[in-house]
Amino acid sequence: MFRTHPVESALYTVLPAALAVVQLLSSVVTGLSHTVALAFAVVLVGYAWLVTSYSVARFRRRRLDGLV
Repeated sequence: MFRTHPVESALYTVLPAALAVVQLLSSVVTGLSHTVALAFAVVLVGYAWLVTSYSVARFRRRRLDGLV
């Protein structure tokens, strides 16, 4: 899927994970609550997992239908 839709794959998989890492680093550097930053990171990783699995299922369905 990444070869046929690289931008979509990056937006769904890489960007939320990168934002989670940046949020955790930001909380360490600025001294903000680590609990809130960790919860935010967990939610973002969960979102990335759900959206990526949905995107892969949609890609497989389109491939079976001959649309890709």
